[in-house]
Amino acid sequence: MKKIFFLGNSYTFFNDMPVIFENLVKNAGYEVKVDKVTKGGCILRRYLEKGDEWGDRFFSTFESDNWDYIILQEQSKRPAVEEDEFASAAHELCEYVRSKGTEPVFYQTWPYRNGTEKLATTECSYVQFYQKLRDSYRRAAARDHADLVPIGEVFYRVSLHHPEIDLLLPDDFHPNIHGSYLIAIMFLFHFYGADTPVNYRPEEITEEEANTIISAIKETIKG
Repeated sequence: MKKIFFLGNSYTFFNDMPVIFENLVKNAGYEVKVDKVTKGGCILRRYLEKGDEWGDRFFSTFESDNWDYIILQEQSKRPAVEEDEFASAAHELCEYVRSKGTEPVFYQTWPYRNGTEKLATTECSYVQFYQKLRDSYRRAAARDHADLVPIGEVFYRVSLHHPEIDLLLPDDFHPNIHGSYLIAIMFLFHFYGADTPVNYRPEEITEEEANTIISAIKETIKG
């Protein structure tokens, strides 16, 4: 049985994504233990601060068990606009969790919706923001010799080739149920292999939409 811990913010907890992941794993025939510490808008640095409410919550929850993997998800634009701060916190977290026998895995996030006020806050175009996020996460994963789950790349691919499937809420950056389902499948395939059967689907998602999402994921994984 794998034990997998999620550390991040609303990009992780929206739509109970870790629960969707757990359902996917169990319906594929595997046992898994999942837990999380997530606060909306939280940066990874805060989770390292002992004496802070959320730092203390992370340390106490994480140290309550022996985890195989921890998923690291940074605040939505920080890797693109404050890469040094992101990389520093990520490195410290990697060193800490490895001292406990846990392997870190980076969760690459996605650009804000194209042509929106939310995207304008980054002072980047849609493609630039996507590329900065992608490259920042890649550098962090390489620097810390950790795996990277390229979720943002699949979001980008779907936005270009399958615009009929919207992955974002009307706020233009949080995942809707389709987005969270995509994220959960990405983690399913990462930990259990791309041939793992996908036997669970939230009722809000049609079979056709699920198949399109799965195809986009497999196309990205293949490169």
